[in-house]
Amino acid sequence: MTDQMLRRPPADEPDGDRQPAVVSSEPVTTGPRRPRSEIAGPAAFGWRWIFPLVMLGIAAAVPYLVIQGGNAVLDSSGGVVTEARIDDPTEPGYVAFVLPSPTALTVFVDGDGEAVGASFIGLAGERQGGTVIQLPAELLVPTENGESETIAAAYAGGGVDRVAAAITTLFGVDADEVIELGPDEIVAEVLPGEPYALSLADQLVDVSASGAAQVLYERGVVDLTAADVPAVLAAIGPSEAGINRTDRQSEFWRTWIQRIRRSDAPAESVLAEDRGLGRYLLGLSSGTFTVETIAADQGATLSGEQLYEVTDEVVADAVARAVPFPRLVDDVRPSVQVENGNGDFSSGDIVAELVSDGGGHLTLVSNAPAFTVQTTTVEVHDENDLEVGEELARLFGAEVVLQVDPESNVAIVITLGSDFVAPGS
Repeated sequence: MTDQMLRRPPADEPDGDRQPAVVSSEPVTTGPRRPRSEIAGPAAFGWRWIFPLVMLGIAAAVPYLVIQGGNAVLDSSGGVVTEARIDDPTEPGYVAFVLPSPTALTVFVDGDGEAVGASFIGLAGERQGGTVIQLPAELLVPTENGESETIAAAYAGGGVDRVAAAITTLFGVDADEVIELGPDEIVAEVLPGEPYALSLADQLVDVSASGAAQVLYERGVVDLTAADVPAVLAAIGPSEAGINRTDRQSEFWRTWIQRIRRSDAPAESVLAEDRGLGRYLLGLSSGTFTVETIAADQGATLSGEQLYEVTDEVVADAVARAVPFPRLVDDVRPSVQVENGNGDFSSGDIVAELVSDGGGHLTLVSNAPAFTVQTTTVEVHDENDLEVGEELARLFGAEVVLQVDPESNVAIVITLGSDFVAPGS
């Protein structure tokens, strides 16, 4: 890998292989993971829109996380770690972490060193598919001083770090990895799957730095080698809107992922998981995936260039589809463990939604040592979280117990008893 590709793991994790960011049944040894915050300030609109939509979309968008994790809300085991770890999620004593969804941000850079587009990737789980949100280089994103600039201008002014900071602020989600892809890196990434049959809706014309227009491909299906791909991703005609190039980049993502899926060789031999986008490409190609161009509105025109804007609602909806369990920027919600004490495994998605609605951050799901708990309780371990605990108790129809415990790995523990009735059931 050349120096043009920058891969930055989160500050709270070491370089190298990363653990699956979905559900883990390993014993808990540290407190809940805190979001990285060095590249951006507070979320653009405080997540008052995004997180409720995230949780409302869990049941449909993330069957893996809901069934194996959130759904296992009612099939995991709580605070007791035994010598023999319990792996069956329907047995008493099972414990599972609900970890942030794996996310990545990629920035495409052309041969002139200009950013021509960016992609936000969210995985539904390891080898479970996911979503790619393609962003035009002309999209307006927030700056540190509260103003706006395009993604292309952000890259020109501060490189990939400035782009990452802007998109993190816009989305309110901290990406696990930020990857810059210049022409050489793009060729290296797509080489294992060549050739690519790409459908072009219109004749593909590119304008050189000198202003000369060149027809690269006629309209229709074209076969691309790896060496052809960078020019196709970067090309933009003299009268072509930036969003048209973004749509073309989205179409290539679909072609790329499908090509990996259809490869005669096993995916592991086509892509190296520890190289570039390998982890994310394998995840996307191993399950149901979606590639979409963000629904941007045309904004002002600057020096003849069409700019694009997105509303809070559009961003919230896009992130809700792409990131089932986000790692939020400046997340101050208390961590919550839900322990199944009644043996009912049917309401995991509803329970996860209730935790979100009450202002908590679901981090651990578990099963009690026995499914004989009669009364649902909300145990609060810090007086500062009592208000959230009381709201959770109201939503769960539970009693509140203040049990100060500064050594606890979670701030609030909800134990579901036989008296718990999920809303709508």
